[in-house]
Amino acid sequence: MEIKRKIISPIFMGIEDVEIVKIMTCSNARIEGFKRSELIMHGEEGFDKLGVVLEGAVNMIREDEYGSSFVILTHEQGEPFGLSMAIDPEHTEDLCVYAATGSTVLLMDASRLMHACSNNCTFHTKLLSNLLNIVVKVNMELVKKQCHMSQKTLRMKLVSYLTEQCGHAGTECFCITLNRQQLADYLGVDRSALSAELSKMKRDGLIDYSGREFKLNAEPIRQLYEK
Repeated sequence: MEIKRKIISPIFMGIEDVEIVKIMTCSNARIEGFKRSELIMHGEEGFDKLGVVLEGAVNMIREDEYGSSFVILTHEQGEPFGLSMAIDPEHTEDLCVYAATGSTVLLMDASRLMHACSNNCTFHTKLLSNLLNIVVKVNMELVKKQCHMSQKTLRMKLVSYLTEQCGHAGTECFCITLNRQQLADYLGVDRSALSAELSKMKRDGLIDYSGREFKLNAEPIRQLYEK
């Protein structure tokens, strides 16, 4: 399929548009749309694709043998997904990727991206360097998640996560991509307890929210850390 739109992603940083077109052709790239909660990839089928979120957001989820699911990472516009799983496909049976919102994604054959071609193209070398940097970034995201989860109380877990999201947005009012169940899974807590704590935090003036839209009140948050 011919890709007729400009693709902006860290995968292609420093690579010219004409070279990106060659990569698209080499990797059998295609663009697909997915409805919210629709399955994009499943580890049981193997992670042979590398994806890039063009619109919306996707969740990397672990499903255990009892049917419970846990959000590992959320990938938003421009971000790649599936790279670590494509590198180590033997340990991905319980992993899958779902659309967190209505989403449009670019899918490419991972093997064709991760192995330099016989021509030793300069842009392919740059591509491999970009992929390595992305793996490092994903690992850092997992470290951040561990920092949220390691907070001693549910309130501090939420404050840690919401403060990070606020920083990403660059404004005290922001929207998160996770619904309540996904947020509970991400932080490793009970959904009912999470919802109750959010209500208490709103009552105490720490936050305001409606659905996925949040506002952090800086002064009460700062005082919380000083206690």
